[in-house]
Amino acid sequence: MFRLLDGKNILKRFSSWEDFVEKLIPHMASIGGMLFFIFAASNIISKLGLGDDMVALLDRMNLSPWVTILVIFALVAFVAGPLSSTATLTSVGVVSHAILVGVGVDPLAAGAALLMVASTEGASPPASGALFIACGLTECDPPKIYVPLIVWFVVPIVLLACLVCGGILPLP
Repeated sequence: MFRLLDGKNILKRFSSWEDFVEKLIPHMASIGGMLFFIFAASNIISKLGLGDDMVALLDRMNLSPWVTILVIFALVAFVAGPLSSTATLTSVGVVSHAILVGVGVDPLAAGAALLMVASTEGASPPASGALFIACGLTECDPPKIYVPLIVWFVVPIVLLACLVCGGILPLP
């Protein structure tokens, strides 16, 4: 198993290190660009005041606590798509937490649930850097991977986070 990962085995599979690098350079360029734009998008979202807009919109809607929780988590999951979990929580985490606590959610449960929803960033497009890299390396079609991930990972995690906020699923 470990022989598959060593440098000697790589040299046997590729005629030289130059060949190895030449085959991977196109994929590395997309990774660097993606990381650059993820952090740029997080900075833009923060500077545009998305959090203040969320508070104003939800104040006007006057929703029940359960619907508010679901709307907040849907927005966080939507923001987590193009951003990393760190960038998501940086841009909308504090405001989302304040809104959840404002509708009666326990602060610890709200924080844990927000972390749960932000963790969906790797499974929802368009970010999902690891999945795009895997799709690029294997030359497969990304929608064939993303649709099942959204249905079987993102949606259940959002629903579990709602249950944590509602006190139905306890925190350890």
